Amino acid sequence: MQSVTAGSEPGDLGHYRQRLLTFLEQSQHYTPAKLIVHFPIGKLFEERALLLGRMNRHEQALAIYTHVLKDTKQAEDYCRKNYNRSSEHSKDVYLCLLRMYLQPPPASSLGVSTETIPQANVTAALEVLLEHYEHIDTAKALELLPADIPIMEIDQFLCHVLSKQTVRRRNQQMLKSLLLSELLDVQQQRIAVQSQLSLITQETSCATCRKRINQSAFARHPDGTLEHYYCYQKTQSNT
Repeated sequence: MQSVTAGSEPGDLGHYRQRLLTFLEQSQHYTPAKLIVHFPIGKLFEERALLLGRMNRHEQALAIYTHVLKDTKQAEDYCRKNYNRSSEHSKDVYLCLLRMYLQPPPASSLGVSTETIPQANVTAALEVLLEHYEHIDTAKALELLPADIPIMEIDQFLCHVLSKQTVRRRNQQMLKSLLLSELLDVQQQRIAVQSQLSLITQETSCATCRKRINQSAFARHPDGTLEHYYCYQKTQSNT
């Protein structure tokens, strides 16, 4: 585990490395897939993780944070920056972090040179579940948990999820009731309008052109005003 965070080293090293990190994270003027092949295998782990993130290879990036750097804070910061519910690539980034803690990959698949053998970290996984349950698919998370994990260790997570589902169901029921009420109001208004009769006599004239309506098609306005349907269409096209 590194004793000094990348970019905070003393002197010029920290200054220039921080600039490199900022460039890799924000710049749109390079291609991550072309640049990563030039990075050393056993160094610049944070920089490699940033490049992997730009390539949407979240599991590999999180594997570096969790099993090479062993920095849970950086791993969660990475998820916070990359999580996007609307993106197919990034909607399960917290689930990827959970998987890295519960099902660590073999060292050979990390893409870096390291002598440490990745170990499961159930404690960190439970903290992720508790803190970020709103961003994690519950069913997929439960599939990842060890079969022998005591229920007491995940009871808070389950309580949060159940509470969230209860609130969501209550809100959906309220919305359904409001929509039903609105639908009934509209139907009552429709029935009231359709039940109104218009008496057309030989003297009934169009409110627009003042000519008699007789047997012509006509439009009736909510206030009872009548006009030829042709006049109505012409009026509408001019507005």
